[in-house]
Amino acid sequence: MTRITQNPFEFGLVMAHAEVAWALGISPAEMDTSLRSHAALRSLVPDMDAIRVFLLAECSARNLFVVCLEPCKSRQRAAAWMFAPDLGVPEHPATGSTNGAVAGYALEDANPR
Repeated sequence: MTRITQNPFEFGLVMAHAEVAWALGISPAEMDTSLRSHAALRSLVPDMDAIRVFLLAECSARNLFVVCLEPCKSRQRAAAWMFAPDLGVPEHPATGSTNGAVAGYALEDANPR
């Protein structure tokens, strides 16, 4: 068994949906705090330069992790895609440490404060 040790979850800034959607090549209507459907996740047309500009302007982050809480397979609870053009990883469908954060996000989404 593999374990991931995560830092305590911190929920901060909610990003402007229109800006994130533009960088991902989708309509802001496809977004809430996560993507509204797995079809929206599959339809992403990411613009790496726009993602880089968005991340630096909005939150000084180095990666953007896009989450959809609608599973694409029966055994899944979420689907995600990570973009980190400044880290040399233009796109990646799964990252262990980031998926740990998704677990906290999914719990918060299911049990809002």
